[in-house]
Amino acid sequence: MGILSGLEAWMDDRAFGWLRRWRAARRDPLEVVTILRRVCDEHAVIVGRGRVVVPNTFVLHVPDASHRQLQGALAPLELELAVAVRSHAAAHAYTFAGPVTVRLFPAPVPAPERYRIHSRITPVARPPAASVSDHARGAGS
Repeated sequence: MGILSGLEAWMDDRAFGWLRRWRAARRDPLEVVTILRRVCDEHAVIVGRGRVVVPNTFVLHVPDASHRQLQGALAPLELELAVAVRSHAAAHAYTFAGPVTVRLFPAPVPAPERYRIHSRITPVARPPAASVSDHARGAGS
């Protein structure tokens, strides 16, 4: 059985070794996704039977050096993080009050934390409803 175990380990390394190395290299984005998921879970608000609303606007402050490195890839990374939040919400049957946005900014001052996240529930902005007098004026013109 020793030969089969060795062969199995070799095949596992060939098949999944690249995945482990890729994930290790991408530790920071995965760490950010974990933090975003935790923020959703910790700030979930039960608003009705079977309806849980979670934050949909996230502002992530990263160290200045990290922000400079990401400068060319900020937009795709922000979209990828928003997709990760939506996926987590779908898995837990969470709902949002508006579209999910994740924005990355450099940290305003050096902080002991690696990342600082501010989140909030931001409802969809609706245009103001037309009043009765507006309709009356439009009908007479």
